[in-house]
Amino acid sequence: LKQIADIERLASRGATGTASPRDLGSLRASLERLPEVQSLLLPAGAPLLQSLARDLDSHGHLETLRDLLQRAL
Repeated sequence: LKQIADIERLASRGATGTASPRDLGSLRASLERLPEVQSLLLPAGAPLLQSLARDLDSHGHLETLRDLLQRAL
């Protein structure tokens, strides 16, 4: 988890228009790591961790956002 930045803070900066290119790069890199986190949480025996893994991209927008950031940066 050390390699994942504070996604909520970075997304907030992006939404308010105050994100720097470094912030957006950190957001992109963090979003790229989420599928790995999800794959580690899904086989966990704890229902709360499994629920968290399923909720990481419950709307299917992370891949679109990662692609957009990749093209923009």
